[in-house]
Amino acid sequence: MKYVLMHHENEYDIDSFYREFDVRAQQRGVNLGSSEIIDRVASLYTDDKDSPYPEVVEFCKERDERIRVSDEGFIRSGRQPPKKASRTLFNTAHRIKELAAEQPVTIAYNDTVRTEVTARAVARVTGGNLVKGDLNEDFQVAKWVKMYNHQDGLTVIVTHQPAILSLIRENAGYSRAYFVETDPLGINRNIGLYSIVELW
Repeated sequence: MKYVLMHHENEYDIDSFYREFDVRAQQRGVNLGSSEIIDRVASLYTDDKDSPYPEVVEFCKERDERIRVSDEGFIRSGRQPPKKASRTLFNTAHRIKELAAEQPVTIAYNDTVRTEVTARAVARVTGGNLVKGDLNEDFQVAKWVKMYNHQDGLTVIVTHQPAILSLIRENAGYSRAYFVETDPLGINRNIGLYSIVELW
């Protein structure tokens, strides 16, 4: 089976966006549930100004205006404006979509906002099915891989970086996600990993 072991997006940024969209919705007279706020944060990472949510579109317009004013200030003072932040999650999700091709995609994540936002963002790009599970620790990820080793398609497991680095060991660099193929006989290491390629 083919897997992507994926590190969740930055926790501080996600918490900040979560609060931002909650407040913006309340200002519009709308009380959003947690799941609805998470959808908006995921949409920010993947849809940006094309988001179906007015809070996200408004946020992006205001952000872009602040960047424009800041860049003009740098230029007037004879300095180079700072480089724009890369859309790492967006790019990784599209790499996963390319890898999956026509295969079904399952996106598994644990019960935290940061992993759920990341998983939903990937699902918005790949169209995969979301599955919540106990995937906090390396042994839980290993158990998941063993249980679903004969499942068709590509599975994305969104978890924490320490769990990922513990599993891939000497192959560890610093990457947002790793594409992994498993040994169907399960004889190589504890969960049968035999091919690891950094995605992003």
